[in-house]
Amino acid sequence: MRRFADIFIAICIPIVAASAGAIAYYQFEASGRMAVAFAFATLVILVLVRLDGLRRLARRETEQRLDDLSRQMNDFGGDLEALDRRLAALEDGGSRRHREETEALVAEVEVIGTLTRQLIETVADLEVQFADARSAVLRPAMGAPSAGGGLGGGPAAAPPQKMRSQSFVPDRFSHLDDEEFLALVRRAIDADRVDLHLQPIVSLPQRKTRFYEALTRLRTEDGETIHPSDYIPIAEARGYMAAIDEQILVKSVHVLRRLTERSKEIGIFLNLSAASLAHGAFFRDFVEVLERNRDLAQMLVLEFPQGAVRAMGPIENEGLKALYELGFRFSIDQVSDLKISFQNLADRGFRYVKISADRLLHRAEELGTDIHPVDITDYFRRFGMELVADHVEREADVVDLLDYEVKLAQGFLFSPPRPVRVDVLAGGGDADRAGRAPARVAEPKPAPRAAAAAPAKPAAPGATAAAARPAPSKPMPRPATAAAPATEEAPRPGIRIVPGTGLR
Repeated sequence: MRRFADIFIAICIPIVAASAGAIAYYQFEASGRMAVAFAFATLVILVLVRLDGLRRLARRETEQRLDDLSRQMNDFGGDLEALDRRLAALEDGGSRRHREETEALVAEVEVIGTLTRQLIETVADLEVQFADARSAVLRPAMGAPSAGGGLGGGPAAAPPQKMRSQSFVPDRFSHLDDEEFLALVRRAIDADRVDLHLQPIVSLPQRKTRFYEALTRLRTEDGETIHPSDYIPIAEARGYMAAIDEQILVKSVHVLRRLTERSKEIGIFLNLSAASLAHGAFFRDFVEVLERNRDLAQMLVLEFPQGAVRAMGPIENEGLKALYELGFRFSIDQVSDLKISFQNLADRGFRYVKISADRLLHRAEELGTDIHPVDITDYFRRFGMELVADHVEREADVVDLLDYEVKLAQGFLFSPPRPVRVDVLAGGGDADRAGRAPARVAEPKPAPRAAAAAPAKPAAPGATAAAARPAPSKPMPRPATAAAPATEEAPRPGIRIVPGTGLR
């Protein structure tokens, strides 16, 4: 109704102004210009009068609303006072008892939640152990028919044994048998032809180098590269990983020293074999080196594959504990599933988890968990661990990793592993090797625990079957240089990564 009245008045004001102009023109014989001016003045006066009326009306309505609001606030104040009195009465009564009961109930719920989480982690570990045990039981059963050789039995048993003995030889060295390839690896270790390659681990999205991963390569007499996937199986089986880890540790510490001269924010991930933790002679020297370099504890991360972490026994766990007490932290690599207690790993000093970008982004179901891939990063951070996406090879994967809030990445997209220049490594191990004999590889023994024996003597360069031929009367001398030159350029001070290739 009010809006209709406002519209009516707005229509009438121009009509009244026009009528006043017409009266002045016809009745008072005013000129046309004077009549229009009189009509316009009348219009302005009527509009001002109407606006003043509207302003007065709005002020009255506002005052009325303020009065109503004040009355309601007074009512609310009275209600609040009544509630305060009631709450005071309740507190004086049994509120304290109810609060104590509630706190006890909350504490019980927290304990139940902790026990439930531990139960879930234990069941996951048991599932993994059961799967490993089942595969171990089924493997001999599946191989039994071929070992029996049908009705012949005895004569057919030799070929499977030969196949097992040759399983350590990679395809690139298929022209060698097991002992010949082992002698090739031993000669490379004795001659200190253990090269150090570095691959950067960058922060996202800045792609600033945060760590380097130290990767090892062996070189034959002909300069051919032996990759870790080639020599690690046979080296672990025959107990030679300790000698390799010893050399690569000394070189990595020296390189890290050179890196810290430029920046204190760059560290190194050092791959180690779990078998080296159970090697008594090596582990004592290993601990001595780390004790002398405890100032590098925050920059040197020791890395172990997931399979090795699961297979660790009491001796290896005690070794990890000793290193953790020195202040060093660990990383778990080659993670294929999440059926492992990450809380237990965090308590043992593991601070980094490496998962391939392809598995994280495109094959998350293989991780064996109900956690959505987007939440995996936050899941690890609950335990104080940081996720590292490795094997990143495409720019599109970087965008997806940023959506998953992954902060560290590694892969050929950023840089392939590149060898460290020889002048950087020259003399790097002198200070750390002082007071103890250099690592040498001993002849393998037929005893079952020969793989854990400490290396003692080098193999002759021409040896092709270490088990079939006796050791030479005089060992081959160690070359004067620590490693063959990685580049033909003139050496210059400082760390410089020269172009190179190599598969991890």
